[in-house]
Amino acid sequence: AVVVWAIGRSLWTMGFAVGCNRGHAGSNSWIRLCGSKIVLTRRICVTCLLAIAIVPLFGHQRFRSTFANNPGYVKKVPRLAHRNAASGEYVPSGEFGSQEVSVDRIMMKILTPEGNTVQTVVSEVSLPGLEGRLGILRGHAAMVAPMNFGLLRYRRQGKWKPIVLHGGYATVQNNIVTVLTSDCEQGDAIPSVEEAKDQVETSTQALLASSSKRERLAAAQATKLASARLQAALLLTKEK
Repeated sequence: AVVVWAIGRSLWTMGFAVGCNRGHAGSNSWIRLCGSKIVLTRRICVTCLLAIAIVPLFGHQRFRSTFANNPGYVKKVPRLAHRNAASGEYVPSGEFGSQEVSVDRIMMKILTPEGNTVQTVVSEVSLPGLEGRLGILRGHAAMVAPMNFGLLRYRRQGKWKPIVLHGGYATVQNNIVTVLTSDCEQGDAIPSVEEAKDQVETSTQALLASSSKRERLAAAQATKLASARLQAALLLTKEK
């Protein structure tokens, strides 16, 4: 429509519409084009506007049908995954529903005095920082942060998995998350929900009964570990 309007405007300006005049014959307007008098009724105007609006649509469809088989023609491809509104996780969709969709692009390493305990590729990491939780995504700025006794969570292939950390330090650089800790617990080492609840109650009572500063510090660490184990057990139960 813009091209048609531009061409008409140019013809009018350059004088190709010879003897174009405008007058009034009753309620109608008219022009004289190349010696012929044309009366512009309302029906003619509406027809011209519809033609200007429809012609580009047919041209677009013809363009698509002509160049769709061209290797250089960019076609819209279906989405590989969509976000589940309930869980917030990405799941396969459409004709790719049977294929595994992976968005894991962060290397995570957990090192203990015994060696390399965990090394896997993840999409997101949630760390128990000393001053609060730290969320790590791809492209995170480089950093070094102390870790607290608590729960580390990481997302792999759309599922959250827990690891109980015994303090330490974490570094992030070039999409590699490295955690140095004295010990960690995962998988079968994590107790059941009932056992974790019993540990929370026992450690809480020990914290209340502690008298010296050293006893309070040890009881506080035991309480944090028991709470992290309970969170990990609940997360594993939810995943099942």
